[in-house]
Amino acid sequence: MKWERIQLDDVNWQDIVSDEIKITPMLAKILANMRITKPEDVRRFLYPELKDMHSPFLMKGMEKVINRIIHAVDNKQKIMVYGDYDVDGITATALLVRVLRSMEADVLFYLPNRFVDGYGLSTQGIDYAVSNAVSLIITVDCGISAHDIVDYSNQLGIDTIITDHHEPKEELPLAYAIVNPKQEGCSYPDKDLSGVGVALKVIHALMQTTDVPISFSSLLPLAAIGTVADIVPIVGENRIIVKHGLKLLSSTREPGLTALLEVSGIRGKMIDTADVGFKLGPRLNASGRIEDAVLSLELLLSDAHHEAIRLAKILDEANTLRQQIQKEVLDEARQFVGHQDNKKVIVVAKDNWHQGVLGIVASKLVDEYGKPAIVIAYENGNGNGKGSGRSIPQFHLLDGLTRCDELLEAYGGHKHAAGISIKRERVDDFRRIINEYADKVLNDENMDRKMDVFDINLEEVNPKLVWEMENLLSPFGIGNPRPVFSSFLVEVAGVPRIVGNNHLKIKINSGTRQIDAIGFGLGKMLDDISNSRNNQKKVHVAYRPQMNEWDGTSTLQLNLKDIKVA
Repeated sequence: MKWERIQLDDVNWQDIVSDEIKITPMLAKILANMRITKPEDVRRFLYPELKDMHSPFLMKGMEKVINRIIHAVDNKQKIMVYGDYDVDGITATALLVRVLRSMEADVLFYLPNRFVDGYGLSTQGIDYAVSNAVSLIITVDCGISAHDIVDYSNQLGIDTIITDHHEPKEELPLAYAIVNPKQEGCSYPDKDLSGVGVALKVIHALMQTTDVPISFSSLLPLAAIGTVADIVPIVGENRIIVKHGLKLLSSTREPGLTALLEVSGIRGKMIDTADVGFKLGPRLNASGRIEDAVLSLELLLSDAHHEAIRLAKILDEANTLRQQIQKEVLDEARQFVGHQDNKKVIVVAKDNWHQGVLGIVASKLVDEYGKPAIVIAYENGNGNGKGSGRSIPQFHLLDGLTRCDELLEAYGGHKHAAGISIKRERVDDFRRIINEYADKVLNDENMDRKMDVFDINLEEVNPKLVWEMENLLSPFGIGNPRPVFSSFLVEVAGVPRIVGNNHLKIKINSGTRQIDAIGFGLGKMLDDISNSRNNQKKVHVAYRPQMNEWDGTSTLQLNLKDIKVA
């Protein structure tokens, strides 16, 4: 892996910002790399406050949306919140339903079934609204491309409000009103809100307009979970939502969230983005991937602890089943990849792969091969394929799909992730054309796996720096990745060894002390390092410093990401 050593031209500001804000020069350097250099901007980033959130009425269409919702509530019109089956859509639905219920609105919800409705608005969902005498549908995390379905809803006399964050096409659906920060003519400063983030802004606007007997801060834990799970940039308002939401989540007493934390094994600890991404999110996603996402929504809306625990245990079991199915599909997908070594975009397809794990398998392929990946499943042996794609930072996936528009039955998504529908007989042409586009925008150099590193003297690595990373710079994610540091020509002390499942355990001399270091999955480096010691050579290390808690003692440890023999 190539290390990109981050260089900054002017270093004088580091000491200035460090002295004024009382942070280490290294943290100032990290922020400067993110183009955050002014002391007031540094404060705003490190100490984000709810008052820094923008007025929701800066979002195009918001006033019309709020007026229609208040009219429906005041006149006892039935409202249906129409969500999506992923974590972003489920949390957005839970938030809006909870707020409308607090306003004594006549409200019900509908989550599409992945295997029956497919993604987004469906005729089945509209028919369900008709059968329940619904007057107003409010979508969350979907609808921006649902032209035909919105027309169908209009014909049946139901108003549709679309709240979404996905990339809109040139022509928008003929909905009653639309709020989406990405739509043309919208001046809202934060364009990268998640679906639950947009729903939260609708609630924000409601709270500024009418009496809503629920606190804004109480909604932030759910909003944080959906925001992190949807892998949007954790900057701007997303950072405010996640920073405050995760802190409140750690001490929540909401029955559904408490039960979810309990079955995930993290109740009582400070929750971070990794906990959401690897523990909470997968369990909430599991029901929609395996059967029906309504189970997860019922958990988040539950008021009874015993019922919440029952639902959370079912989700935990569903997640275990999902992991088994995912492994089977991934193993088979790898076999197809071997025939596409010369392709820059991986496109694999097979009959009867489980649709609920396609996106995860695509993500795994991206991680393993460093290429965009699209995984397609043909339904029950027929010619209809459903696919899910994930990408690398250098390749805009939605742009790539746009080049294949005529081959696809339907598609949607954004730069990093997308979904498609395609006929079996068109997959080969699709693979060819998306790779022709990839050949134009990708080359061997920009596809090389790279890791940005901040050079640091090992003597500067201390508990204070770790504290700053965990308490000031976090939460981490796209736009604010957890930093990796690099130290050069350091000496390996003692005898390197393998622990656990091929993990490398070493000690490193920093001059005045020895620091423990562990490299997960780096056992393959043992011989090289052992030989370098015998030849009295030194190593370069890339790592993340952390505090290792063991038997009541906290010690500094380096989590190695890569090692190079000097």
